[in-house]
Amino acid sequence: MDREDRWDQFIIERRELEMQNMNKVSSLVVEFADLLEKKGVDLVLDLGCGAGRHLHYLARRGFKVIGFDISEESLNLAEELADEAGIEADFIQGDYLDLPFNNEVIPAVISTSALHHDFPENIAKTFREIKRIMSGGGYLACDLLS
Repeated sequence: MDREDRWDQFIIERRELEMQNMNKVSSLVVEFADLLEKKGVDLVLDLGCGAGRHLHYLARRGFKVIGFDISEESLNLAEELADEAGIEADFIQGDYLDLPFNNEVIPAVISTSALHHDFPENIAKTFREIKRIMSGGGYLACDLLS
């Protein structure tokens, strides 16, 4: 089973739970949004956005948000829920090991409960990719459960 199929299966099995948790926003995301507002940052990449609960929160706070996930199933659910809630966001499917952005174009990246599911060498590669796409002085909020 490849990476995409594995995450598609994960979201299919957890769809109902993900929908129930849409209003459970991590305190990390709340604090990050407060910081970004103070710094005048208006664009956030949600890396491994899943069903989009943090994307919804950030969009409601006035941020332009890009939801990025490897799983087509996750992105379909995220788009469906965003449409139902009147949330505007862009959605991109891809692997965080090879982010489809130019260098230094994203001012802020958030990734919650996503990267730690991978191998250490892939996590390191992902952080290099994040560094590559972030504009100078960019902001990153990430939790790595261990």
